[in-house]
Amino acid sequence: KNLSPWSRRACSKKPPKVTHRRKTAPKKRKANTSSPATPDLMPQHHKIIKYVGKRGQREAKELLRRPDSLTVGEARKRLQNRRDHTEENVRKLLLLSSAKIGREASAKLIKRAQTGRYVVKADEFLEKRKKEPKSAFTEEDFDNFAKELEKLC
Repeated sequence: KNLSPWSRRACSKKPPKVTHRRKTAPKKRKANTSSPATPDLMPQHHKIIKYVGKRGQREAKELLRRPDSLTVGEARKRLQNRRDHTEENVRKLLLLSSAKIGREASAKLIKRAQTGRYVVKADEFLEKRKKEPKSAFTEEDFDNFAKELEKLC
């Protein structure tokens, strides 16, 4: 094979290293404020989602959200700032225990608790009418009938 010295050199040498690459600015990522800081492990089709229309687009809004994770310091701050409700609850309980309710009101409350619906005055009126059945006989007729039974026996 007849190879020129020039071609032999070209085959034997490695290509020169490129040291002057064009520098590009790193790509800026948009900060997504809607996504939580923790990775979302639940797939989209397992979530309970309501689609809300905003400016002609439908956006998925999660109905059930998991609580954000707390650090120990944040939990301590929340516990320190939390109000103690025991005094207020005891006061309310004493007010409830000292209140007196009439018989009619207590009967209404019990009936409402049993039936699960509001007690209407018309219902009360109908119940009173049903409790007092009208008879064709008077009290005098019953007394006379009782006397006749005593005579026969």
